[in-house]
Amino acid sequence: DETLLRHAIDRELARDGQIFFVHNRINDIEKVADKIRKIAPHISIGIAHGRLREGELEQVMVDFVAGRTQLLLATTIIESGLDIPRANTIFIDESDHYGLADLH
Repeated sequence: DETLLRHAIDRELARDGQIFFVHNRINDIEKVADKIRKIAPHISIGIAHGRLREGELEQVMVDFVAGRTQLLLATTIIESGLDIPRANTIFIDESDHYGLADLH
């Protein structure tokens, strides 16, 4: 729902927070980024997935941790080891494609 997404993004940004957005298909992750940009053109987006070169992936993550990007659009590559206190909101695109353990 675009209205819900816009509202949640605006709410997080108003509190100087950050957002995780999980989309688990690399082949159309850029289209999802474009959709988010249309909904919230003022947001900076980092894209992370397993096909990025190591240095490129690391830079995306460093930028998010440092607060230079406000939304991290990523595959489940982010599922472990991230503790970013400013990131309080997570969207799971097509959550019905995940099992309960994946969502936990």
